[in-house]
Amino acid sequence: ADGRDELSGWSHDGKWIYFSSSRDNVGGFNGVYRVRVAGGTPMPVSLETYRNEEQGVPSPDDRSIALVGGGMGAFQWWRHGSAHIDHGAIWLLKNDGSHAYARLTPDDARADWPMWAPDGGTLYYMSDRGGHENLWRTTRDGDAQAVTAFAGGRVLWPSIAADGRTIAFSRD
Repeated sequence: ADGRDELSGWSHDGKWIYFSSSRDNVGGFNGVYRVRVAGGTPMPVSLETYRNEEQGVPSPDDRSIALVGGGMGAFQWWRHGSAHIDHGAIWLLKNDGSHAYARLTPDDARADWPMWAPDGGTLYYMSDRGGHENLWRTTRDGDAQAVTAFAGGRVLWPSIAADGRTIAFSRD
């Protein structure tokens, strides 16, 4: 089936590409898939009917996948300001086929573009929690704190360096 495909990450062994697609879900909602670098049939990693799940990125040990569940913030990246349809949460999905989820962030704000620190214990992401778009970090226990303190403007498309020392992003 046709659907919007969006690359979100690589497995750390370099054998799999992760992406989001609306190809098999209802209502245009995304699911997270992976496909071998050598090609082949994409396999669903998450495909919860009637729920948008996107931006899947495997942890450094490939045991879990951080993804955005609920909101459609990345699809509507152009929207400035808070809107209920964009509110989502960062979730951890076990990468063992069990479909076991654990929510890391509240779902009362936009949360997009999860990025793993090299230690696999910290996730960075963009959120408008607190009223303005900023970079945040959270541990696997859900202990979140702001990393930047912008009082306005946009924070879009962040990407973390392999060593975890720098995050580049678009701002305004």
